[in-house]
Amino acid sequence: MIKSQCLDIKSMEERAKVIRRHVVRMLARAGSGHPGSSLSTVDLLVALFYNKLKHNPQQPAWPDRDRFVLSKGHGCPALYAVLAEKGYFGIDKLDTLRQFGSILQGHPCMKTTPGIEISGGSLGQGLSVGLGIALAAKLDKKDYRTYVMLGDGELAEGQVWEAAMLAGKLKLDDTATYLPYDYSSGTGVIGTYSHGIQLKISDILSELLKNSDNTAQNILLRTLSYKNVQETFNEIVPDKNTSTYYRYNLSTPAEIGYVFEKLYFGNYLNDANKKYLSDLMTNTSFEDRVSAYLKDGLTFSHKIGSWPDSWHDCGVVYTDANESELIVCLMSQRAPYENFLNAAKMTGEFVNILMN
Repeated sequence: MIKSQCLDIKSMEERAKVIRRHVVRMLARAGSGHPGSSLSTVDLLVALFYNKLKHNPQQPAWPDRDRFVLSKGHGCPALYAVLAEKGYFGIDKLDTLRQFGSILQGHPCMKTTPGIEISGGSLGQGLSVGLGIALAAKLDKKDYRTYVMLGDGELAEGQVWEAAMLAGKLKLDDTATYLPYDYSSGTGVIGTYSHGIQLKISDILSELLKNSDNTAQNILLRTLSYKNVQETFNEIVPDKNTSTYYRYNLSTPAEIGYVFEKLYFGNYLNDANKKYLSDLMTNTSFEDRVSAYLKDGLTFSHKIGSWPDSWHDCGVVYTDANESELIVCLMSQRAPYENFLNAAKMTGEFVNILMN
C-alpha cells in the first residue's frame, strides 16, 4: 500500500504549476482538446493524489485502493499529467495525447491507461458509477473511499440527480462528490441552479476564490441571497427589457456596483459574514488593473477579472484601518485592451484623490 504524501499548501501550489504546464503543452502539441475543463481540475487532483488517496502506481489495480472517478472525461489531460507525475506511466507518454495508438486518448479508457477507473465520454454517468463502486465497497466490507468529480455542465443530466437521490436513500457515506460551482459550461452560462442548491454563505463566498474570473459575478447575482439580490435589481432596473443583466446575463457598472454596496454595507449579511467576505476578497487571487495605481495603504477588495471579450474590475477600496470605503466598478466590452488599461490608470489616480 502507498499512501499519498502530505504536502503543505506551498508544495501543492508548486506541484499544480507543473501539472498545468504539462496540460498546456499536451493540448498545444495535440492541436485539440479542452483546456478549460482540464485546467479547472488541477488543484483538486493535486490535493487528492498527493495528500488524500490511498493508491499504488506500481499496482494500479490494487484491490484496497481509493477510487477516483472523472465524470467529465474531456478534462482527462490534467488527470493524465497527475498520473504520469505519480509514476503510473512515463512522463514522455504525455507527448502522445490524442495520437493514434496512444494510451492517452481524448477521453479516458480504463482498458489502456493505468490509473483510470472508468472509461469516460458520456456526460452524466460518473456519479452513478461512483455510487456503484461505493456500494460494492460496503457489500464487500472494504474501507476504500470513492471520489467523483462532476462538471457543472453535465448537471443538466437527470441521471446525476437520480444517483444523488439514491445515494441518500442508501446512506452511502464513502462517496465524496466535488462540484465546481462556476455557473458556466462549455456551451454557455447556466442560470438555473439558484433555486435548488442550498449552501452556507461561507461556502458560497469561499467558492469565489476557487473558480474562473466571471464566476464571482454569477454566484453573487444568482445565488447569494437570491431573493434579496433579485429585489435589489428590480428596484434599480424596473424595465427588464433595458437591462443587460436580464437580457445577456451581464451587468452594467451601476447594477453590479449597487449589489456590491448592499453586500458589503447593507443588511443582506450579518457582521460576521461581511467580515468573511471582506477578508476573502481582499486576498483574492483575481488579477485586476486598478490596484497597480493605488497608493500604499489602499486595498482593492473583491476584484473581478476578464471575460473573453470584456474586462471587469469591480469591488471595494479599503484603507488599512477600514476607516473609509469606496465602491469602484470599471467595465468595458469589446473595447481595445489598451483603452481599458488607460481607464484603469485614471480610475486608480482618481481613487487616490478621493481616499486621500
